[in-house]
Amino acid sequence: MKRSPLISPELLERIVDASDDGIVVAEREGDENILIYVNKGFERLTGYSADEILYRDCRFYKTKIVIRMR
Repeated sequence: MKRSPLISPELLERIVDASDDGIVVAEREGDENILIYVNKGFERLTGYSADEILYRDCRFYKTKIVIRMR
């Protein structure tokens, strides 16, 4: 028996977008972990815009993000 979600996808999206915490979603493609979503909190914390970082392998940015945040 399939249960209905406890929270609507639209409300969940609004909550994640409003978070001050950096939230990232990646999708595995072969050996790469492609970033498919970053919220505004991630952009504020790292200085990267979603346009700069989406659809790229997140390991490429790991070193750059750590350095940029220091």
